[in-house]
Amino acid sequence: MNNYARLNVWREERGLNSKEGAGNTAASLLDESKELVLAIAKKDTMEVIDAFCDHIIFAINALEARGFNAEIAIGEKVSRTSQIKHKAVASMLVFKISEFILNEAPKELVDIARISTSAIYAMGYCPVKCISETIKEIESRTGEYSEVTQKWEKHRTPEAMALWYSANYKACKRPRDKVSFSKMA
Repeated sequence: MNNYARLNVWREERGLNSKEGAGNTAASLLDESKELVLAIAKKDTMEVIDAFCDHIIFAINALEARGFNAEIAIGEKVSRTSQIKHKAVASMLVFKISEFILNEAPKELVDIARISTSAIYAMGYCPVKCISETIKEIESRTGEYSEVTQKWEKHRTPEAMALWYSANYKACKRPRDKVSFSKMA
């Protein structure tokens, strides 16, 4: 099962296919942008990758909730450059999120996913493997949809947290490239 199908199952199991509103998507994407900026400031490569993956997953889920086929919309377009600067990528993402807030255009969600995917590739990691790791992480969590927050809230009990998987992005490094974070910042 590919990552798009796995996310569809994850959304179905949690009843999220019709509950994700545009405002909630924008707020979630902005939260992830904040995490990205903090990870960049700390020069924490694994947290940077995690933030990019979260952007991709929120964009895919939002596209699907709006009736679009994210797999077709996003496709396999990845910029194969190693010259992407993280600060520039963070700025581009915030701009695209702002455009999404103003226009609610699916194109902005596609761009968010593609920009994040290209950034992961530029860091020397395989985006498909990284997303697969992120999906493993979210699949390991239990929780429920909250009508109050209008989003899925993970259970934070010690028992629930003991079962959480932590994404292993180090295993997603592309062997032929040796691109370090310090060269990219």
